[in-house]
Amino acid sequence: MDSIFRPCIEYQCGSTELVIFSREVKQLVTVAYPKSGRFRIRPYGLADYLQRRGLFIECFCGMLSDTPCSTRIVDSAVNGHVLMQCANEQCGFRANITDIYHTSFFTSSYEELPTLVANPQPNMNPVHDAFRQLAPNEHDIAPYFHGYLGSHVSVWPDFRQLRGLVGAPSANPRPFIRLVHRRAGSIQGAAASQLSMAARRGQRVSTRLPLGQDSGMVVMNRLSAYETGLLADLSGETGVTGVIEWLYTQFER
Repeated sequence: MDSIFRPCIEYQCGSTELVIFSREVKQLVTVAYPKSGRFRIRPYGLADYLQRRGLFIECFCGMLSDTPCSTRIVDSAVNGHVLMQCANEQCGFRANITDIYHTSFFTSSYEELPTLVANPQPNMNPVHDAFRQLAPNEHDIAPYFHGYLGSHVSVWPDFRQLRGLVGAPSANPRPFIRLVHRRAGSIQGAAASQLSMAARRGQRVSTRLPLGQDSGMVVMNRLSAYETGLLADLSGETGVTGVIEWLYTQFER
């Protein structure tokens, strides 16, 4: 590990805030945890929040790279916490989003950062310029960057916020298995209700869930945006088709 990262890691570990690297001002900064209205964005929804706004947060590797180095947001298989970490596990960047959700003092609705649908190319220059005009403080390693929450895809169209685990489901499927089983319970409950109603009407019904050949689309339609993103990253070399086949076994009785 490069020695340039050590002060960054130490500061990040000792902070209760979201501490990241900003390519725009070329230094470590503290940013506000996002919220919607009065409520903070749930940790499991942070990746979707960033992607819908075309934002991605860089790890410390960006200090030594001419191109962005997006962090990866994952579920911890140990305790289920949501983590934001270096995608290549090289610089030591590691933020526990679940903890920061509870401990951060700075929060923001980021009204100047609309979704890509509302404005695919927001003007962030005023935000960057306001930070650059702040009086320098040599004792503050990561000053607060008001209105900033990462780089934007309008400037870096080939990059995005990474999410989920890397590799096939067998590598570490436990976080997704928990999600699937929660969805399976709701689907099976709905199916049982439909079977009961059909039986009372004297209709002939199948005793299996109607997944069949189109099981992939049925399952995907039952999952949230976060879960489908996790599914895409979990597929890895196996491919989504392989994962769907595995999903089918989870939903069968």
